[in-house]
Amino acid sequence: MVYSVEERIKMILIYGSEGMCYLRTALVFNERNPGKNVSHVYVRDLIKKFQETGSVANKKERDLEFWIKK
Repeated sequence: MVYSVEERIKMILIYGSEGMCYLRTALVFNERNPGKNVSHVYVRDLIKKFQETGSVANKKERDLEFWIKK
């Protein structure tokens, strides 16, 4: 499933407020967003990307932001 930038930011915020636990983050996000089914593995990968790049945007989104700013 594809998650919007807003949804990914919510996951980051939940991660911080839930004791930095991937599983708890996924559970809370899914409870707050019926119809969504994010996995703890997705949360883990998102957190890793955010820590490495400082962004939750996908590569194509980051590339687009770069060209728009030029």
